[in-house]
Amino acid sequence: MCEDRIVAALDVRGVRAAEWDQLEEKATVVYKPKKISEERIQQLVADAGHDTDLYTATDEVYNGLADCCLYRSGCQGCSDREKHLEHDQDDDRR
Repeated sequence: MCEDRIVAALDVRGVRAAEWDQLEEKATVVYKPKKISEERIQQLVADAGHDTDLYTATDEVYNGLADCCLYRSGCQGCSDREKHLEHDQDDDRR
C-alpha cells in the first residue's frame, strides 16, 4: 500500500513520526532537523517511488508501483481502498 511504503521509507534516524493522509495525498512528518534535513526526507520518499516538491521518483521505481498507486498523467492514485487491499500482499514480496 502507498501509505505503508511511504511511512516505511521514512522509518529512519531523525524522523520521529510519519503519517500519510490519503484524502489530502500528503505526508505529515515530525523530524529532528539536526539529524535529518527536509531535503533528505523528500529524497527518501522519491526513492520509494513517490514524487515530492523537490524530487521526482525515477521511472524505474515509479513503474514498479502497483497500478492503484500510479498517480502521474491523471491517474487517481490510491483512491480505491478495495483495489489497494488487493495488492497489499504483493508489496510484501518486493
